[in-house]
Amino acid sequence: MNNEELQKYALTFVEHLQKRYKCDLTNPRTIKDKLNWLKVYDCTPLKTKCADKILLRDYVNSKIVGIPMIPIIKTYSNADEIDFDSLPNACVIKCNHGSGYNIMYEKGKSNEQDVIKKLNEWLNTDYSNEHNQVELHYRNIERKILVEEKINIIKDYKFWCFNGVPKFFVSVIKSHFMNYYDMKGNKLNIARCGHPNFYEEIGLPKSILEQLKYYATVLSNDFKFVRVDFAKSFDDVYYLTELTFIPGSGLVRHKNKNIDYMIGDMLTL
Repeated sequence: MNNEELQKYALTFVEHLQKRYKCDLTNPRTIKDKLNWLKVYDCTPLKTKCADKILLRDYVNSKIVGIPMIPIIKTYSNADEIDFDSLPNACVIKCNHGSGYNIMYEKGKSNEQDVIKKLNEWLNTDYSNEHNQVELHYRNIERKILVEEKINIIKDYKFWCFNGVPKFFVSVIKSHFMNYYDMKGNKLNIARCGHPNFYEEIGLPKSILEQLKYYATVLSNDFKFVRVDFAKSFDDVYYLTELTFIPGSGLVRHKNKNIDYMIGDMLTL
């Protein structure tokens, strides 16, 4: 499916998005409305390339040299090709075409037949319309499996970038607690529904903030919106993990509804 066909296909979901998720795609104002507008009207081949967890690395290397990314050990076209004996004692096995398609593999502990079954199940899943959430930039990814080194991650830092400019970042700990910060490192009075603020400081040292801000700026300047995601390892390496084009599938809500309008105002479509 080429880009023109994909855009026509996307238009069939306008009514679905408006009814199921109550999105205003005619006059989008909140960040939810604008992210869902992007789902339909801004699905590009470059987004598809960057949503591919393998091809993303080519894009990153073309934009900036030396940014740390978690090393890939091996790639496969299907799970039956995997030679488990050749893998490290612990690693992460993923599919490249969606979100959440990850398995923590431990030699001698993981059931390898269950791993194969789950991976092949994911490879046969069209993530672009998983749960009817319509993220069409995933649709044309050539589905593969990748094996990454296991890195001990302790925090995630997600930079929200609007029209090529990082405006704030979210620190995540324990996959549940979130704190919001501006680009000077000041904590913001923002709380996301379902993700309470963490009681301790989980921001960034100034020098690291400036470095990651620079990376985010360079990697976001080809897109109207993208979230540039980093992960801090136990040994203090900050890895670029992915570019996220539709955070929370465009359904992110904040406890204060005015925040959804404030963030929406940051994005020019």
